[in-house]
Amino acid sequence: MLLMIVSSIRLVAPSFARAQGQSASQNDLVNAQESSFVRWLSPLYRVWLTEDVLYIISKEERWAFLQLTSDADRDSFIDRFWQRRNPDPDSEENTFKEEHYRRMAYANKHFSREAVPGWKSDRGRIYIEWGQPDAIDLDSVGVAGSRQLWRYRYLEGIGENVELEFTDPRHSGEYHLTVEPTIPEGRFYFDEGVELECAECIQVLSDQDAAENSKMVPRFRDLELVAIAHISRNDVIFRYHLVAPIHVTSFTTVVPMTIEVPASEFQQVEGESNQPIHLNVFCQISDRDGRVVETLEGTLPESVADSANKDSAESYFLERGIPLHTGSYKVAIVVGNPISGDVGTAYTEMVVPAESTQSK
Repeated sequence: MLLMIVSSIRLVAPSFARAQGQSASQNDLVNAQESSFVRWLSPLYRVWLTEDVLYIISKEERWAFLQLTSDADRDSFIDRFWQRRNPDPDSEENTFKEEHYRRMAYANKHFSREAVPGWKSDRGRIYIEWGQPDAIDLDSVGVAGSRQLWRYRYLEGIGENVELEFTDPRHSGEYHLTVEPTIPEGRFYFDEGVELECAECIQVLSDQDAAENSKMVPRFRDLELVAIAHISRNDVIFRYHLVAPIHVTSFTTVVPMTIEVPASEFQQVEGESNQPIHLNVFCQISDRDGRVVETLEGTLPESVADSANKDSAESYFLERGIPLHTGSYKVAIVVGNPISGDVGTAYTEMVVPAESTQSK
């Protein structure tokens, strides 16, 4: 028998049923109104709204997106949507977006059943919204089916020591959340959850975006200039690996990329400071029209422990998952030593295939 923590919060079915009953008619009205807008979207943008960001978009943002009338405005909105969630708005690299799609890919890998992708499952949804639980009790198998208990030390807006129970009554591997957690309204909205009329919402979001975009610059501006000028240098030796794309939704595919730098590039030169050497990494990805769609930045070694062990390491790795749409891209990678000014570059092209091509 699973022992329950006395101070834990366990979401119980009766309270969930009452909460659902109170808002059912209101939700039906909202869904009907949204459906009349959603059906006019092209498949690409419909999938983005109903799959890619289904669990993280606020109702204000959703309504604002549905009222846009051109694809150019929708593309701009999507760019701003991710930038609003960027934990480091001064950088073009967006770790929130990267983590979101990593979670979706993980959910698809571990929670998919037959023709249903893992992101649609209850466990996948909770994983995407809340991340890896702090503990998972192994399956408890009985007459009533299999059970998993996910424990979180803290969930924003819900409390501490939260336990979520998933059951599989038919032992089919398809787990259902026994009790639905109540997601706090405005959790993914960055104006303190203020309720806005739609027209006002669009203006507020645009004003926020203008202020944020005005201060957003790459951390490694010197490396960006090298990439833009397409300068070829090999002062710093490195290798890059682009792994087979991982299909996440019909809209987005994650392309795993690894940049590998040999330990020899971190060796001290006689007469230089004894301070550990760190190399800066800049990667810029552009579509076929030359528009920059993703920017990645990082530093190697990534941790103090890696730096301390540099003499025994063979190589250091910077790994990223790049969310991209179907299409052709140009990739520019620049690795630089900020002390010596040495730089290494690599330029390549890649094609992200459509889902049907990937599955063949």
